[in-house]
Amino acid sequence: MKSYFHRLYEYEKWANGRIISTLKTCKNPPERTLLLFGHLLIAQREWLNRIIKKETTNKFWELFSLQQCEKLYNQNNNDWSHFFLTIGENDLDVSFQYKNSKGEEFNTPMIDILTHLINHSSYHRGQIIDSLKGVVEPLPITDFIVFSRNP
Repeated sequence: MKSYFHRLYEYEKWANGRIISTLKTCKNPPERTLLLFGHLLIAQREWLNRIIKKETTNKFWELFSLQQCEKLYNQNNNDWSHFFLTIGENDLDVSFQYKNSKGEEFNTPMIDILTHLINHSSYHRGQIIDSLKGVVEPLPITDFIVFSRNP
């Protein structure tokens, strides 16, 4: 399972990289697009910080510039890559305790958190692509099946 989730994160990296490449072609990326993309990237950072018991900000919505998004994208990729190198196969089944952004405590298996992150990102990438309609052509294709055909 560890290799499966590592592959899904490689997909995340690929898909988010396509978003960045597309946004670089926009003279002025829409504010909503940057807000959604920033949220997606912040969520990746915050969840990893929760998992590894690092301090979190619990600020999930912040408007970043494209340069700030790209910096966080690169930082996330480095940190998540390191994470997947250091965890063991059995770590995915371990539950860990954390507080959500409202201060509520939860105890959740890592496998469920990783599944949530993949779905969360896919949902928001769909919103991002929708927000780019009429702004940029061609729209980025971020479907997993496209990634899987070109590893």
